[in-house]
Amino acid sequence: AMRRRDSTAEALHGRLVCRPFKDPATGLTRTFWGRVQYRGKQYRPQYYTVVYEDGDSHTATTAALRKWLMPAEQQLPANITIPERDSDSTAAAGSMQFLQPQQQQQQPWQPAPLPL
Repeated sequence: AMRRRDSTAEALHGRLVCRPFKDPATGLTRTFWGRVQYRGKQYRPQYYTVVYEDGDSHTATTAALRKWLMPAEQQLPANITIPERDSDSTAAAGSMQFLQPQQQQQQPWQPAPLPL
């Protein structure tokens, strides 16, 4: 059952969402477009980061995502752009384990210059 949930979650990567947000200053509700980024099964149940057209992002569960998910064939409106992001800072911190450390040249130790 867990594998099925994981594969279902992964299949939603790249899908569009349309979510209403209330502007705290005006009290008016505005709908924002966003794109789903699957973060990986290790983040269960917060499988996703959603990046919105204004550059804001948040994590989401599958249950929450289904409320805002657009049909798979839905295209982004021509006047809307969503910034490309690899991942949010939470996902980036979790993915650090996959990065190879860069080889640094060992420099001989030198004393710091003395102030004049």
